Amino acid sequence: MLQINTFIENIKIENISPHVTSFSKDIKQNSVFFALEGINCHGSDFIVDELSRGASLVFHDDPNYKSEEENIYFVSSLENQILPFLCELYEINLSKYKIFGFTGTNGKTTTAYLCHQMLLSMSMNSIYIGTLGFLSNSLKKFQETRNTTPDLFSILHYLFLNKSEGSQNICLEVSSHALKQNRLKGLNFDVSSILNIESDHLDFHQNIQNYIASKLMISDITADNNVIINLDSSRIKNEYKDVQKSKFKSFSQVDKSCDFFLSIDQCNATNSIFSLQHEDKLLSFSTKMFPDFNILNFSFALISILNIYGSKAFTDIKVNKLRLPKGRMEFISNIPKNVIIDYAHNADGFKNVLNSVNTQFDRVISVFGCGGDRDREKRPLMLETALKYSDLVIFTSDNSRTESFDSISKDATRGNDLGNVVIIEDRKSAIKKGANLLKDNECLIILGKGHELTQEERGKKVHFSDHEVIHEIYI
Repeated sequence: MLQINTFIENIKIENISPHVTSFSKDIKQNSVFFALEGINCHGSDFIVDELSRGASLVFHDDPNYKSEEENIYFVSSLENQILPFLCELYEINLSKYKIFGFTGTNGKTTTAYLCHQMLLSMSMNSIYIGTLGFLSNSLKKFQETRNTTPDLFSILHYLFLNKSEGSQNICLEVSSHALKQNRLKGLNFDVSSILNIESDHLDFHQNIQNYIASKLMISDITADNNVIINLDSSRIKNEYKDVQKSKFKSFSQVDKSCDFFLSIDQCNATNSIFSLQHEDKLLSFSTKMFPDFNILNFSFALISILNIYGSKAFTDIKVNKLRLPKGRMEFISNIPKNVIIDYAHNADGFKNVLNSVNTQFDRVISVFGCGGDRDREKRPLMLETALKYSDLVIFTSDNSRTESFDSISKDATRGNDLGNVVIIEDRKSAIKKGANLLKDNECLIILGKGHELTQEERGKKVHFSDHEVIHEIYI
């Protein structure tokens, strides 16, 4: 079998900073292109185009593709060679990195970002990679990533660009898509967490069992006894009886026999008091972490670090300096009204956010939409949940993509009582409507987009920010 590492010396001679990709639109002059099996087609379909655009070397694993070109090579089991090839090319020793993985339907971003902050507060180097983008301790702002979980080509290139920072920790959000597509083939996590599993992304996975199976695949690439699972998540608990127990450590707020037991004594926007029990150790906290699901996210981040660095590491973590990521249960400051922006984009996420705050205000107004060209079955459930935990719902657009807003709204309203629903397609107008209706001790919650800075409609992306709209209204 052809060993692609034999090409590295020549690549280094020809390229000062070699560019390697499997994404056809990323091709630059002298790029190395890996033509791999995709969701809808094989990368070999684009080889001719990539060569014309400047690719200097192509590897593929399509036995049906024939070419006489000298710089095109068929490699069987190509996926198995990608990671060692990239590590040698970029001169990266992954054994010097501790890799933290976080998967789950909700909470991945917050947990991974909190873990990143905790490690920095311990005076350690850390890299965050996820929905928010790419961030290292030396960067002042996030660099955009294409996916929640980038492929190995992107991850290793990020590490290459930040090699000067030395050995580090990597806090990585891991999506079900990435696991199902073997996007992280060969990467091994030192510790990982399965935060929860609820119905989502069924447009891709087809059914809930496939989705659950994809999430559980993270255990296959994690060290034994270092997968932390939330047994309070019913779908995880149902699967737990059939898994290899040596891979897992259990977490619960109900079952004190679990490896980690969380007890929340108080939880509000002013102060939260909670404790984490592990064996004979009890860690107690008094923080502004709110609401209860963010305390869970905090706990999983902390447990992950304790699993790698031990309980003595806790004393170095500056808990009260931790901040939630932008657009995650974010109370907008310096405005005269109560406004929250959150990234929740499924029924379970809606329940968590809305149920946490609706008892603290006289009235809750929620603004949200449903993504186009995505799981249609979750749309009525999202509206049903929003109505259950809100006093008024303003339904609007949220990345309609190529689908019409009318089609999306018809799906969402199916079977729901629309007495407390206002439908406004233009998202900016919808947010302004909610703000205009807001009175003292009421709360406007804007869901779905969080930190995002674009809105995709009719197949085109345009600049849009929920934050900017709120600041335009109040400041």
